[in-house]
Amino acid sequence: MFLTQISEATVRNFTFRTTSESERLPATFVTAMSALHAYIFFAFVTLATACDVNVTFISMTAKPVFFQMKSFDGSLSQLYHFDKFQQEQKLRLKGKDCGMHTTEVATYEDKDGEKGPLIHNTVSLLEGNGSATYWVTEDKWARMVARMGLLCAIECGGRG
Repeated sequence: MFLTQISEATVRNFTFRTTSESERLPATFVTAMSALHAYIFFAFVTLATACDVNVTFISMTAKPVFFQMKSFDGSLSQLYHFDKFQQEQKLRLKGKDCGMHTTEVATYEDKDGEKGPLIHNTVSLLEGNGSATYWVTEDKWARMVARMGLLCAIECGGRG
């Protein structure tokens, strides 16, 4: 692993594909709407399993940010609502609400007085072998999805 910086992100609808021994497996990088300055650890590895999530933005034109994540077969979806001080997540299974939780969001100031990103929530996927980690600042956010300990998707954007 090594440290990399994502800066001035302007990626739009870019699909990142990796190759396993038997097939090409998709992991989607979705639209980044504003400059993002976040340090992340990133490993260039060949994914052994598919990352079975698909992210679709519902609204990126005004605050707050809405987006949803769906499994490729459409049976499981999560709807996220990022507001200034909280994140709300609604879980749906086969089109029916089956869970919701809200996480308080705060920012911290580093030694130079600049507001830094806050890692405010880590959610385990239902299978127990994956995680989603969030970074949120005043007007930007980023999300990493990993399965079996391997990074398989990054999403990032702004609040409009």
